[in-house]
Formats: sequence, structure tokens, C-alpha cells
Amino acid sequence: MVDKQLNDNMKQTRWLVRHGRLLLIASLVVIILLGGVLYSQRHVIHSLITGSHFVDGNAGVTNVHLPPGFQASVFFSGLASPRLIAFSPDGTLFVAERGAGSIVALPDPDHTGKATSKKVVISGLNDPTSLVFYDGALYVGEQSQISRFTLGPDLQVTSKKIIVPDLPTDGQHSTRTVLVGPDGKLYVSMGSTCNACVESDPHRAAIWVYNLDGSGGRLYARGLRNAVGMAINPWCHAGDIIDPDFGHPGDCNGVVQPLIKMQAHSAPLGLAFYNANQFPQQYHGLFVAFHGSWNRSVPTGYKVVFIPLNSTGQVTGPAEDFATGWLVSNDNAFGRPVGLAVGPDGALYVSDDKGGMIYRITYNRNH
Repeated sequence: MVDKQLNDNMKQTRWLVRHGRLLLIASLVVIILLGGVLYSQRHVIHSLITGSHFVDGNAGVTNVHLPPGFQASVFFSGLASPRLIAFSPDGTLFVAERGAGSIVALPDPDHTGKATSKKVVISGLNDPTSLVFYDGALYVGEQSQISRFTLGPDLQVTSKKIIVPDLPTDGQHSTRTVLVGPDGKLYVSMGSTCNACVESDPHRAAIWVYNLDGSGGRLYARGLRNAVGMAINPWCHAGDIIDPDFGHPGDCNGVVQPLIKMQAHSAPLGLAFYNANQFPQQYHGLFVAFHGSWNRSVPTGYKVVFIPLNSTGQVTGPAEDFATGWLVSNDNAFGRPVGLAVGPDGALYVSDDKGGMIYRITYNRNH
């Protein structure tokens, strides 16, 4: 009798152990699955907790924080490292798609706030990063040259000419930014070959100015480590730290002082002056895209800031955060803002070369 009871107890113990293990395994599976779900929805959860703007509810899209009344949406996604952007005379957004070596158009013919398609206008380019429309032509900044294109009404290339050839391509900072000034001259920015060195080529760490046909090139400004973004201030017509390794007493004498200072390694790239009607008057000024640091122990940047200007284009205050959220922790950034452009609709368009998309920021006066 005792033996039978012992056997029954042992069987019951084994049953409990076996089913306890199964229960433990099932619990672990549930915890793992729940953890995976929570992790995949972490941005939505963060958005609900903080009350910030989650863009379109799309996975992988940055949780963009904006001032009250502003909204962000995805104009187009799936691009390969989009850099600087510009609107054509007919209001179509063009993008320098660096990762694909192309210039693409993102038409929105019905003005819905989202591009209907992606049309490759020019392909086979050498690291294109900037573009500008002027007087019926499209100028593109490639790594080794500046090219000029004319386009037909169907966005087909009707002519191409290399107007500034043989730009230096060695070293770091390989992007070339092109801009046409109010004087009808072509301005080209070329970064330095290094982080800190003495340049032997006058084209590096400088801005050069040319005639529109590429002739008459001359140095316009130097000592600019990597001036990626350039823009003309529509309100106007018209360094004080000596380098510890390469500087000498008096090197800052006569140097044009900055209008505004910002945290080093913020990597300011795209610039856009806003004077359209959609945004409130207090946001009529200069927007700057901070691409963000890449090797700083504490990351900085990864946002769009606003710099207030008065009616004559003078800076009236420090840079203030406008669109943030791309940097979610010290070691995790979901995007890196690059290019800025004000659309004919008055919205601010922002390219993100890490997320591969274009954001559209609007203002709702009834918010």
C-alpha cells in the first residue's frame, strides 16, 4: 500500500515537473513574442506617451516633434540617399538621389501632399548631391564636375554639357554644391580633403564663382571646411578662434565673423529662407538642416532648426529647434536631414538621406 502511494506521488511529481516545464516554456515564448511586439511598436508607444507627431503611422518613419500647429507627412519614401532638393519652374520637386547616381522627379500633379511616382530624369551621374534650376536649365553638382541640362516638357533630357570639368576628387568631403546667385553667377562649394590640414589646392575648403558657361572661374571665399548648404538671403541685397595646430597670432584679423554660432559637429547642410504665406510670421526666417555628428561621443544635430530674422534679413536670435526626433538615443538615429526647400504650396520639404524619404511640413492655422 505504501509502495503504491509512493509510486502515485512520484507519478504526480513527474507530471507536475513535466507540465511545469511546458508552462515555463510557453510563458517564455509569450514574453518573447510580447517583447517583440512592444519593440516593433516602440515609436508608436513613445508617440502616445509624449504626445508627439508620429508621421503617417509608418514603421521606420521618424517620430517628428514640431511646434504646435505644424504637421509632418511623408511626401515620398524608398529613395537611395536623397541629398539636396529643388523645385522646377512648374512646381515639381527634384531630388539629387546620391545613392543611385541620378536626378529624380517626384510629381504631385493634383497637389495631394504626396508624390504619385518617382521618375528618373538623369542617370549615370558621378555622385550627384546638389541641383538648381535657373533660366531654363538644370545645373547639377557632381563630385568631379558641374553639369548643365535642359529638359523637355516630358522631363526628357534635350541637351547636356559639362561646364566645369576636372574638379578635385581626392580626400574627404566629396560633395559639390552648386548655386546661381542674384548676379547670375554660378557658385560652387568644395569641401576640404581632411578634418584639419593646410590645403595645397585652392579649390578645396572654398567657394568658387564662375560665369554660367563655366568660364572665368575665380576664388570667392576660402577657409570653409565643408560648406555644403548655400542659399541666397532674399531680405538683403547686399571666427574668432585661432586653430590650435595650424594657426598663428593675428590669423582671425579681417576674417568675416559668423552671423550665428552653433554646436560643433551639428553638420549644418541644407538652408532655406522662408517667406511664403502658409507659416506664421514668427517662422519667416532661415531654416537649417542639421545632418548630425557621425563620430562624436555624445551625438548632436539630427534635426531642423529655425533662425529668426527681421524684415531686413538680420539675425535676431539664436537657433531654435523646429523639427526633431530623428535622434532617439545616443547610439540610434532613424534619419539624417539634408536638403530643405520651400514648395509652391508654402510647405517646407525635408530630405532624409538615411531614411530615404522626403518629409512635407505644413501649418494648420485652425490647430
